[in-house]
Amino acid sequence: GMTKNSVIDLSGGLTDRADKKRVYVVRAAGSVATSTHGWMTAKNHDVQSGDSIIVPLDAEKLPPLVEWTQITSIIYDLAVAASSLKLIRVL
Repeated sequence: GMTKNSVIDLSGGLTDRADKKRVYVVRAAGSVATSTHGWMTAKNHDVQSGDSIIVPLDAEKLPPLVEWTQITSIIYDLAVAASSLKLIRVL
């Protein structure tokens, strides 16, 4: 008699990196129950005995350190290119 969301809450909830829009239930018989998000279409499926709830990671969310490493690398490359152009103009 529990819903997908109540089972997720009972297990500790979703993490920051969870892809909340793509949570689905794999039934014990092998069928898949997805949630269709839209106006008046969101479903909170009842979980039955033997079902598995799958919460994928959101691949678009990068850890802050990785993101800042990429940003500083781009800024460094731009600074090196700008200094090279300045040096070429002097010669």
